[in-house]
Amino acid sequence: MRLRQLRETLANIKIFDRRFEVREVEIPDRDEGEVEAGFLLQVVYEEADIVTGKVETQRSREWYLWEGASETDVVHTAFAAVMRSYDHVVQEHFMYKGVRVYSPHVDIDERLAIGKKH
Repeated sequence: MRLRQLRETLANIKIFDRRFEVREVEIPDRDEGEVEAGFLLQVVYEEADIVTGKVETQRSREWYLWEGASETDVVHTAFAAVMRSYDHVVQEHFMYKGVRVYSPHVDIDERLAIGKKH
């Protein structure tokens, strides 16, 4: 799939205020020494920062799509990206006794320490 085709496919997806950004990347293959071309997709939206309250552009993690991805692959990946983005937002806003108990911003070392207690 070419970048133009990818952008056209993504432009046909409508999900609330979310939009997609995509960029081309080349990833070196460690075993073969060749370069694999592909794309990185991000979900982008405007929302208040949970710390400052200021409305800012928010970006999801990047999702890789290989150059040979089909239209179905692109749509499924975009769906997964949006679902993960909303999951992140719910985790940020879920409060118990005034505490964000499912914060996605907890460091892995903190999670390990909590896990060792159980």
